[in-house]
Amino acid sequence: MAAPSVRRSSLAGRLEGQMREKLEQKFRSVHSAFRGADADGSGFVDTAEFKRILEDVHHIKVPPEHMGLLLERFDSNGDGTVDFQEFSKWMMPGYFMVC
Repeated sequence: MAAPSVRRSSLAGRLEGQMREKLEQKFRSVHSAFRGADADGSGFVDTAEFKRILEDVHHIKVPPEHMGLLLERFDSNGDGTVDFQEFSKWMMPGYFMVC
């Protein structure tokens, strides 16, 4: 049986894939996808917005204990939020036409 950290990492990877797929289906560009996630227009996606975009908008259920792990995978500078640069790097060039 895999170690708990390996299982969590595997789950986070599957959730990332689901999120990318949903965002690709809904938005034409990385910019519009980010604006859709940044509900308050702050220029950052915080934990609450991250959870909302996953669960309410895309119906991807994330166990509470994995939400922080998933956010950490996006938040490369460790400030607790995801900015546009971090978001667009995660989406990988080629997934969307950048406008």
